[in-house]
Amino acid sequence: MTPPAAQHLRVVATIPTAPEHAEAVRAGLRDLVAATQQEEGCVAYDCFESNAAPGTFVMLEEWASQEAMDAHMRTPHMAEVFKVLGPALAGDVAIHPLRPLG
Repeated sequence: MTPPAAQHLRVVATIPTAPEHAEAVRAGLRDLVAATQQEEGCVAYDCFESNAAPGTFVMLEEWASQEAMDAHMRTPHMAEVFKVLGPALAGDVAIHPLRPLG
């Protein structure tokens, strides 16, 4: 049973990439999203590209638990996307687990 939404882990990740690698990154992230959305414990997993900073991708994630997110980080599709991202990164990937203010 999935925990109530208030107990879900929400995460925002930003991925800055070099413009010359943007198409490969888009393809890799599309594959990642499709595979991740099938994972047990994945409540929501979507990718967007910033209009303000093209080539910067933003992941909006919601997990049933920390354990579900940890398992996601060990999947073959995560390893595969990091092969694509490796030479394409134009800065650090920033992963922000979130907590409600109140």
